[in-house]
Amino acid sequence: MNIVNLAEGDRSVSELIEIAKSGPVLVHAVDGTDFVLEEADAFEREAAMLGASDGFKSFLQQRSREGEEISASEVAKRLGIDAEAK
Repeated sequence: MNIVNLAEGDRSVSELIEIAKSGPVLVHAVDGTDFVLEEADAFEREAAMLGASDGFKSFLQQRSREGEEISASEVAKRLGIDAEAK
């Protein structure tokens, strides 16, 4: 992991991105706060987009209020599957 200490000199965002192309970068800010900069994969980009989506957040809130739980045997029954068959 590359370490960039901003107390030793400012770096532009472009410079930090260029460094991050070769691996994760720990950016140590002047106030002591640390950040990690690394390339995002497709899953991370999708997760970030969903996390920022009001529609998706609303969907999750609605789903969390749904309290019905059913057993595996009930699922099998509803699907017409013989849960006892082996």
